[in-house]
Amino acid sequence: MKIKNSAVLAIMAIAGSTQAQLINPSFETPGFPGIFQGWEQFGGNIGPDTTEFILDGAVSAKIFGGFTGGFNVSGLFQTAAAANPGEIWEASINVGHITGDQLQEGARAFVSLVYRDAGGVNIYDYATDVLLPASPVDTFIFNTAADVAPLGTADVQIVIGFVQEAPTSDVNGDTVIDVADQAGGAAHYDLAGLSFVSSGNAIPFRNGGFEEGIFGREFESWTSFGNSIGNVGQNFEVVHADGAAACFIYGQFNGVQNDSGVFQGVPASAGETWEASVKVRPNPGDEPGEGNTATLSLLFLDGSGNVLSDNPVLAADHTTSSAMFHDVSVSATAPAGTAEAQIVLVYSQAEPLSDVNGDTVIDGGDQPTGAIIFDGANLALADNAGPCCDQNGDMVCSPADFSAWVANFNSGNLNADVNRDGVVSPADFSAWVASFNLGIVSGATCN
Repeated sequence: MKIKNSAVLAIMAIAGSTQAQLINPSFETPGFPGIFQGWEQFGGNIGPDTTEFILDGAVSAKIFGGFTGGFNVSGLFQTAAAANPGEIWEASINVGHITGDQLQEGARAFVSLVYRDAGGVNIYDYATDVLLPASPVDTFIFNTAADVAPLGTADVQIVIGFVQEAPTSDVNGDTVIDVADQAGGAAHYDLAGLSFVSSGNAIPFRNGGFEEGIFGREFESWTSFGNSIGNVGQNFEVVHADGAAACFIYGQFNGVQNDSGVFQGVPASAGETWEASVKVRPNPGDEPGEGNTATLSLLFLDGSGNVLSDNPVLAADHTTSSAMFHDVSVSATAPAGTAEAQIVLVYSQAEPLSDVNGDTVIDGGDQPTGAIIFDGANLALADNAGPCCDQNGDMVCSPADFSAWVANFNSGNLNADVNRDGVVSPADFSAWVASFNLGIVSGATCN
């Protein structure tokens, strides 16, 4: 049965306006070695549909589950355009399923907007489900995914795909739970689009609760390091401060002192005061051994990624109680040349000092054990309004603040940086006078 959806002119008009960035958005042209020209594929069970359910032209893309016995994902993607941090792009797709072959529980279709760095590494993936078993049949549904490009973005991709979950019950009644119990049904995709929306948007700090993970990418928006044995991960089983997951880290057991952790950065400017914060808890029953530590750090980097300032604070060690989460924070003012503020969460494992396990060698097996849990992280501009005419902190702009400014200037205190260029210089005196006059005239305080 071929279904040609005729009540879609408005949808086609919307989708058509976004197609300029894509090759073969309607899947009409076959390709080699891929099935469709311009599209790369992953997984399997992908093919052209010319007889069942088509929105535009003579072909749609049909995808169904891999029936592997476990979780599997199949789909198509296309790298369409150069992109820059702060830009918003929108990926779109029309998708539907038909009577008699609709999605069953455990299957879903999605569209994803992916931002990558110059090395082709996925640095942010915004995905949304576009077709579920309860979705209407025999009609195409128009869906979009849009979000702000993070720091490091070089290009943008659209991904469309099909997810088949692992079976969890004996659906077919043969007394075993296996591949035959996986969800059936197929999704039909047509008229894909990718469009530029706007530039210069604020880049948000994301996923402070470590809840989000897209198709195997743990804690979306964070970058891990020192994860040599899978010792840095999104964990839904350990105790957590909020949501359903937390960041769980243990040592690398490589025979030397080692650091493992995660970081995330957002744009920042010289003179701004930032605060990094996190909730930390030693893993109950598996607390960090003596010598192991957890650290929260606030870094400022220049436009080339060079570290200008590092502001670490101890978050936990072997003496920290595992009975609760502990709030830890650090604040600092961005120095001259700052382009990025970065929060870094680190778990450090001490080097082995003796043959603890009695095997006659001092190696990774002798390193202190234990793990740490991070949750509820945040990176934001500090609440205060920054240095201004109120230099002595009495919340009033008065002549006494001149002496306080001189003292701050002589000591190099960044509170004297009234013009907020990241350095304390004579130019700040004129800025302080202007700020003082404004404060007296308006009756406003600056902090």
